[in-house]
Amino acid sequence: DNAHRSDHSLESMKKIFSLSILLVILTRCKGADLYRVLGVSRTADMREIKSAYKELAKIWHPDKNRSPEAQEKITELNRAYEILSDEEKRERYDHHGDTGDHSSGGQGHYGSHFSTVFRTPGFSHFTSGGHQADDISTTFFFNEIVPNSGHKPYVLNFYHSFCMECMFLRSTWERLKGELTRYDDLVGFGSVNTELGARVPEYCGVSHVPSMVVLVSGRTRHLRLRGLVSVGEIKNLIHGVIPSHVTDLTKANFRDFLSLSIARNKPRLVFVSPGRAPSLFYKLLAFGNRESVDFARVNSEDGPKSNPLLGELGVVKGGRKALLYKEEGLATSILKGSEVSITGLQSLLSRERFLYMPRLSAPRVFDAVFPYDGAQSVCVLLVVDGESAYSDPVTGAMRQVARRATSSSGRAGWKGTKFAYVDRQRQEGFVNSFSPVPVTEEQRVCPGGHKAVPVLVFRRKTSNVLAFNWFKHFCGLDADQDGLRSFVSGALLSTSTQPEPLLDEEAPVSLPVSLSPSLQSCLPPSLHHPSLSPFSLLLPSL
Repeated sequence: DNAHRSDHSLESMKKIFSLSILLVILTRCKGADLYRVLGVSRTADMREIKSAYKELAKIWHPDKNRSPEAQEKITELNRAYEILSDEEKRERYDHHGDTGDHSSGGQGHYGSHFSTVFRTPGFSHFTSGGHQADDISTTFFFNEIVPNSGHKPYVLNFYHSFCMECMFLRSTWERLKGELTRYDDLVGFGSVNTELGARVPEYCGVSHVPSMVVLVSGRTRHLRLRGLVSVGEIKNLIHGVIPSHVTDLTKANFRDFLSLSIARNKPRLVFVSPGRAPSLFYKLLAFGNRESVDFARVNSEDGPKSNPLLGELGVVKGGRKALLYKEEGLATSILKGSEVSITGLQSLLSRERFLYMPRLSAPRVFDAVFPYDGAQSVCVLLVVDGESAYSDPVTGAMRQVARRATSSSGRAGWKGTKFAYVDRQRQEGFVNSFSPVPVTEEQRVCPGGHKAVPVLVFRRKTSNVLAFNWFKHFCGLDADQDGLRSFVSGALLSTSTQPEPLLDEEAPVSLPVSLSPSLQSCLPPSLHHPSLSPFSLLLPSL
């Protein structure tokens, strides 16, 4: 009897195993045609495949498409592109239908189908095949996530189909995403199935699952998960690894912080709230907008008696307020009460990203200040010589014109004119594109001994071509301002040019230097670059 029962059990196991194999084969046969996924023919060349992928990815990218099927669709597109853009994988797929999903452990893609048959009930976030709905492919990781991680951090969840801890962590992961989605585009998410390839885990230094990492500017920061963790614990871990671009303010350094707006070419956002450290949202907001705005915070926990700056800002103990400052050291926008919200702060930054008269210091600044939007706005560009001229009386007078032009009383006279200035010494190629450029020596001398400054007036005819003319003698006097306004209103821009692109004055320059250990210890961690030896200092362009 025992032998009979043993044979019967063995026979049953064989049937189950055979059925499982059949399910695997059927599931693989049901897979979508990768050429149909991208909408190309089987004879499509690499250019056609790449073009089709780019167009469809724009439509279905989850950051832009909020439909429920967007994540599944983009995963399908990434998978199709990853295989069809690789000649070896494409050939294998064309001949055998093999998509090349094999893990180093030899289990390959079949393992995930077996997990469908035997997986634990109740883990509804896992889709068929053991995958998760927010899976990212290797191609998507290296083409999208790594390049974009300098603008927003990405939290990545590494898992395996047979990892029970991963399954238990999944519900926490979903709640975490649900809570942080209110931060809009300030943070991204993705899951990585370690069965489907080793390139992403190796890049991120992941050797076991479950693991969570935060990718910031292409660098990995590991979250140390200890057992079952809550959403709050994970948020605290994320808070700890996001670089801080927030300055803590007191009465002693407040005015110095405001005074740097012209030198830094950025507005200043001061956020007042209770707490010893900035919130996760404010750190993410500062990280994502650090190229255009400088951020600071004031702790209101102890009240004005302990921090006199609160009294100056009109904030009570435990109060919340947001103040945005531009060139003059006066708050140009203030949020308080219910206005101090995620939506309120993001809306404020979308409106007030630049100074009244910003310096054109990079191509992105030019495109943002003077966008080609079909509105045919006239643009006024003051051309100065050197850093000493950034705050001289002539530049200051033009800055006052720019400020008044944005006010309700002064807007009508300038008809939507936009203002900026450029440093001829730093952007010589760009300025010389507008030939003939007025020569400084030929400019008249202004009252007070300053040279008159040339002003370039232009309009964007196309995205690359500008129509322009020169207003040669601006001293900042009332008569000059009236003359410039008349010149702009006439807007006889008879000459066209395609200027040289602006240089990026803010791009870092790596200078390998050898420093003694004692000097190295004086530098903040942000100035260390581990990829250069023996030591490298990252300095802004001079």
